[in-house]
Amino acid sequence: GKQLHAHMLITGFFHSSPLSATSLINMYSKCSISISDALSIFLASPHCQNVYAYNAIIAGFISHDLPNKVLEFYFNMRMVGLIPDKFTFPCLIKACCHAMDVEKIHALVFKLGLEFDLYVGSALVHGYLRVGLLSSEALKVFDELPERGDVVIWNAMINGFAQLGEIDKPLGIFRRMVENRVVPNRFSVTGILSVL
Repeated sequence: GKQLHAHMLITGFFHSSPLSATSLINMYSKCSISISDALSIFLASPHCQNVYAYNAIIAGFISHDLPNKVLEFYFNMRMVGLIPDKFTFPCLIKACCHAMDVEKIHALVFKLGLEFDLYVGSALVHGYLRVGLLSSEALKVFDELPERGDVVIWNAMINGFAQLGEIDKPLGIFRRMVENRVVPNRFSVTGILSVL
């Protein structure tokens, strides 16, 4: 990766293509020790003032468990006038520690018309259940999703309620999942087994 980066600098390709900076940020973010390289590229490149580059660096911070950096760069993104998209919100929600933060993000998701996106909805469900205070909001988000054919959203509900120590809700959701012909996977089964 570093050799490719060097080649891009030598040939001038790095400075001529906005996609090259975002691709390098993604590459370095996925390396276990290279988040600082990703950040250096983000800060040095004139091409990083777009939602794709911000999403890449924010995802890198999440994968390196740096929630404060996620929030810092999200606020910076908003200050430069960029609108978050369906790829921004799942990372942003993972960085939230309080119910009020998840609620604020949910309001913005609604304002931007992304409330029916499966991945944003799944992140909201998981976020509400992770903070543990608003399980009714998680259920409401889940019930309002027009498409629930992906096992991931069902698992988020089952495992989220199981982690809250609730017994009836995971079982009820599992039944609904089977009735909706969504095939359970090992995460579904371990979530159910944890409440039995």
